[in-house]
Amino acid sequence: FREAPRKISLEPESSRWLLWLHAGLLTAGLGMVLVLWMAATLWLFQDRRLRQSSWQRRVSRFKLPSLESLSALCERSIQLAFSSWGLGLFLALLTAMLRWQHGMAGEPQANAWWLDSKVIATTLLWGALACAFQLSISASHGRRWLYKSYVGLSTLFIIFFSWVMLGGHSLIHEPLSWFI
Repeated sequence: FREAPRKISLEPESSRWLLWLHAGLLTAGLGMVLVLWMAATLWLFQDRRLRQSSWQRRVSRFKLPSLESLSALCERSIQLAFSSWGLGLFLALLTAMLRWQHGMAGEPQANAWWLDSKVIATTLLWGALACAFQLSISASHGRRWLYKSYVGLSTLFIIFFSWVMLGGHSLIHEPLSWFI
């Protein structure tokens, strides 16, 4: 004699907390991408500055952090952005699965929530962070192309994120005017 499988459901208060946690983690990931963009850009400026003669460097009125500290900041921000964004995406997918796992009648998002434009975009952005994370692990940290790649990837990330946030309607997402 078999028992019927129990349905796991999510209480509204739990759902709200998971959604806020998901949004907070994605926001933290975006913040780390902004730090990556800034640190990689400063690394490129400092590298160019160090290639100048000592007389040209003495004339400069501003001082930049060392290449080593900027490199460490880039590496740490990639790690934090990748893990924060990944955890935020995981919580969003978990919340959606628990909320709409049985295809509740009358809810248009119940059957195809995973095809939502913002779910797909968030997953693609995590893929871009995975590329940057893989670069940080496998590449030598003194290479200009690495930091140019960081600037390019983070710029594309920020532009695509802004495009997703400002445009397009979503079946499952609330308007995100509080974020913008």
